[in-house]
Amino acid sequence: MRQRTMAIFFGLIVLGHATLAWAEEGGALQKVGYGAVSVLGTLVYTPVKAGLCVLGAVATAPVATYDRETAGAMIETMCGGTWAITPGIVKGRDPFHFVGEAS
Repeated sequence: MRQRTMAIFFGLIVLGHATLAWAEEGGALQKVGYGAVSVLGTLVYTPVKAGLCVLGAVATAPVATYDRETAGAMIETMCGGTWAITPGIVKGRDPFHFVGEAS
């Protein structure tokens, strides 16, 4: 199962790069390409991000019994950051943060 998931992930990456290379020829095609890559990227990335958030919340539970402020900061770090891949991120114009800012 894991090999299949990795194969799909790498296939989407290759498809994304091919789509971007093909879309660089024209304005409308370029927008469609960036949009398609952002949708495919979000479909793959969001479940990974949600898993990280859930694991972070579970790991934070013991800390919450001693220090709620620290536990809140940990959850904010794990669940913060970018949740969707936008065309601006694909173009390199917008920042991408896998985790949130530690406060």
